[in-house]
Amino acid sequence: MFDYLNTIKSNKELVQALRCHIDFELTDCGLDDLCAYSRISFSVFGCDGSGGLFGFIGEGNTNSLAIGYVSSEGQVGRIAANLTDFFHLIVFHPMRWQNLIGKDTKEMERYSNEMKFDDEVKEAQQIAVEAFNLKKENYSVSKFHSALMELPKFVVYTNDDRDEEWEDLLK
Repeated sequence: MFDYLNTIKSNKELVQALRCHIDFELTDCGLDDLCAYSRISFSVFGCDGSGGLFGFIGEGNTNSLAIGYVSSEGQVGRIAANLTDFFHLIVFHPMRWQNLIGKDTKEMERYSNEMKFDDEVKEAQQIAVEAFNLKKENYSVSKFHSALMELPKFVVYTNDDRDEEWEDLLK
């Protein structure tokens, strides 16, 4: 399986492209930074520019674990079945993957096909495509839709006395 995280760590051009135009950065933050917790393991590996966190759901081989997202605004959900699907999602739908939420698969595909990016984003995408050896035809937004719908839902709670669930991304 491809080692995405070490590839990022060893490629400064990729780090810059991901940070500036894909809205992803490796981090060592955790749910505690958002005053939240999960009853199952959630190992954070990345963040976006708004303070949202990306992490592995569960324990085991990271290549086979689902990826969850916890926004700084209190929304949470499973967004990818694995790291490969995750990087396809954020590279081919940079800073806009959240706009796909709430649409059915057909609407997601249509929206995805209509996305236009400026030259800087296209250049960042190309850097990531080459570094990760990604092919757009190997990914469909239906994988994203399936991850969002998978049960049981990934749940995060407030880190206070109330133990309230954060809002599901699909609500």
